[in-house]
Amino acid sequence: MNYMETKGVIEELSKRLDRKSTNVSSLIDGFVSIIKEKCGNLDSIAIPGFGNFIPVKKEEHIAEDENGKRIMYPPSVELKFESSAILKSKLLEEGGNDEK
Repeated sequence: MNYMETKGVIEELSKRLDRKSTNVSSLIDGFVSIIKEKCGNLDSIAIPGFGNFIPVKKEEHIAEDENGKRIMYPPSVELKFESSAILKSKLLEEGGNDEK
């Protein structure tokens, strides 16, 4: 499976939007900052045609490692992404289905 790293995404967006890489990078940084802030406050973000970013709060818990040592994990927020039906259908149209 191939994947594109941040630099590649910025370069591709820069070409497609006919904008400087630094401008595209600033836009991406701003987008990520908004997601971190809002989801950190347990607010979901819905982007029509793209999907939803949903924060899931994990409570403090204790678990045992393979040696039986007990470890306390602090509370945390995990981010779940649910793609929209529109995005899913567009990816399927373009052959982007990796499910087997």
